[in-house]
Amino acid sequence: MSVLPSPVIQIGSGWFSEHPGGLERVFHALWRYLPEEGFSVRGLVVGSPRVSRETGGTVQAVAAPDASLPRRLRGMRQALSTLSRQHPPALIAGHFALYLFPLQDMLRRQPFVMHFHGPWALESNAESETSGSTLIKRLLERQVYRQATHCVVLSHAFKEVLERHYAIPPHRITVIPGGVDSDRFRLSVSRPEARRLLGLPPDRPLLLTVRRLRHRMGLSQLLKATRNLREAFPELLVLIAGKGPLYTSLQTYIEENNLHNHVRLSGFVPENDLPLLYRAADLTLMPSQALEGFGLTTLESLAAGTPVLATPVGGLPEILHPLNPQLLLPDTSIEALTETLRSWLLGQLPLPDAASCQQYVDQHFTWHHMVRKTADLYRALL
Repeated sequence: MSVLPSPVIQIGSGWFSEHPGGLERVFHALWRYLPEEGFSVRGLVVGSPRVSRETGGTVQAVAAPDASLPRRLRGMRQALSTLSRQHPPALIAGHFALYLFPLQDMLRRQPFVMHFHGPWALESNAESETSGSTLIKRLLERQVYRQATHCVVLSHAFKEVLERHYAIPPHRITVIPGGVDSDRFRLSVSRPEARRLLGLPPDRPLLLTVRRLRHRMGLSQLLKATRNLREAFPELLVLIAGKGPLYTSLQTYIEENNLHNHVRLSGFVPENDLPLLYRAADLTLMPSQALEGFGLTTLESLAAGTPVLATPVGGLPEILHPLNPQLLLPDTSIEALTETLRSWLLGQLPLPDAASCQQYVDQHFTWHHMVRKTADLYRALL
């Protein structure tokens, strides 16, 4: 396949190995696989010098992660100016509105694709940030999104968000679902062996959730549901993996309600340990309450052969309904969560087996699927 003489410049946020998140996963996949589709790729992110080392210089760190915001913004502008002179881009693809806002004059010179990973202002509002901060973020986002030649979203749910809250016309939005490196999560070890390696109890029902510790992720609801179930199911063990501002309040709730034998806050789990953790669990839970655009952790768990139960929020139904509609809770309430988990613990909730989960991901949600569709869109815009 011939490679376009002009590169695609991807402008991200952080670098995946330093700041693992959904946005960074997508950015990394595009950097890694777009060359297989005939595109040369250059990238700009906030990160350390290891970014250049890990990418052979094709992705540059414009500023350190702990640099001040003005310095990061200046670094992004200076780096794009220099890179555009050295390698005039055929197309620019952006992933985070904040870092694109000071580049608007540069974005008009070629097609500009906005990969929309979530409504920054709406997420801030859901976390009860000040109205002034939320307003500024919303105005900034609208300015950037409206300038885009085209927008890419991970789900129809987020397509609706772009239309409703940012007034982006539907013909300028394309839905391209996310993906997963299924080979990395498909381990040969058994569930008992995975638990032994992680030092987890071999015979307790193990429920896992991998989440940022924020209000909209539904972790408070999960703790209350666990409290409702502990008498009838004293062996239930819930693992909450992730970090965030709610850690202290969640830990306080666990202690005050005597849940320390039933819930563990595992903190941040390194990327290399995630496949084994998913494999060890009987079930992964996504108890999201709002603004779940897609849920890449859902795909990771399925790729590891562990079924996922989720609230019917955002893009989660788009992933799980075709696999098994019963994997979706009726609503986001504590009552629905309690009763659905009760059915699972009683063996009354039919779940797909490991092979079915893995086959489903392989057929619909690999990074190759996502990047191929993205490459087709880029070509159509050139």
